[in-house]
Amino acid sequence: LENEFSDTTLIVSGTFNGTRLLNGHSVETRKKGVLEFLISHRFGRVNSGFDDLFGLDNSNIRFGFEYALTDKFTMAIGRSSFEKTFDGYAKYRILQQATGRKPFPVSLTLFGSATAKTIKDYLPENKPDFSERLTYTAQVLVARKFSPGLSLQFAPTFIHYNSVPGPNDPHDMLALGFGTRVKISKRVSINAEY
Repeated sequence: LENEFSDTTLIVSGTFNGTRLLNGHSVETRKKGVLEFLISHRFGRVNSGFDDLFGLDNSNIRFGFEYALTDKFTMAIGRSSFEKTFDGYAKYRILQQATGRKPFPVSLTLFGSATAKTIKDYLPENKPDFSERLTYTAQVLVARKFSPGLSLQFAPTFIHYNSVPGPNDPHDMLALGFGTRVKISKRVSINAEY
């Protein structure tokens, strides 16, 4: 079989089973024409005890529509209960891991989002402009499927806040996210991110 496919480039698929690892995005994109409606829950701290029902009382929810314009390009809009935030994002897969004639070691996807807080957490006389409530995020998602059972991803991230709480708080922030998927069986995997 190796001789038969030596002149063929084989695209590596299924680095992750979905467009998200846990909370963060993965390198995966949907097929052209797929419209997806997602409901996501984020819970509070488990160690908050029985009084907060072990984090359930502090939960947040997000509703979102995601549409794949092409196999590589997805756009989305959503709304989260956390700070009554509206968001939109675009995600574009630039490169895909391949083996064979023209191998490429990783998959690479670009992600950009904008969010607008609409919570009224200010005095009426201090109402911020719309632009002051905006935050932008840009990520380069880089992943590799090492085997059918192991995938890793790195996510260098840049965040810009149009307004910050205090004069010593930065408007710009750099971060580095990590994620992995370890397949346990045909239907079970352990996903982790930091």
